[in-house]
Amino acid sequence: MTSTPPALYNVYCDESCHLENDHQPVMVLGAVWCRKDEARRLGAELRDLKTRHNARGELKWSKTSAARQSFYLELVDWLLAASPLHYRGVVVQNKQELNHTAFNQGDHDLFYYKMQFSL
Repeated sequence: MTSTPPALYNVYCDESCHLENDHQPVMVLGAVWCRKDEARRLGAELRDLKTRHNARGELKWSKTSAARQSFYLELVDWLLAASPLHYRGVVVQNKQELNHTAFNQGDHDLFYYKMQFSL
């Protein structure tokens, strides 16, 4: 009896304000993933979207502006409509109040890795 090998997935992670002493109260970790066999097509769709809107470089929410509104609205619509694309995020509010001594052996980086794992 032959078994089907498990599907392979591409996972892309990013973070915002993850440094311990950056004076930002909120940290966000996010990940998108898709089956490996869908990644090339989804990447091409994203590149086409960026080309249509003359968006170059890294996509950052801090770069949003009224002039770029149509691009970012279309980007969100595409992300929500791209059914093979999945998203999960973790939002940490008041990160300055985290008790790393009690829960992370005194190590902010360990907390960060735990949050990545939870994605």
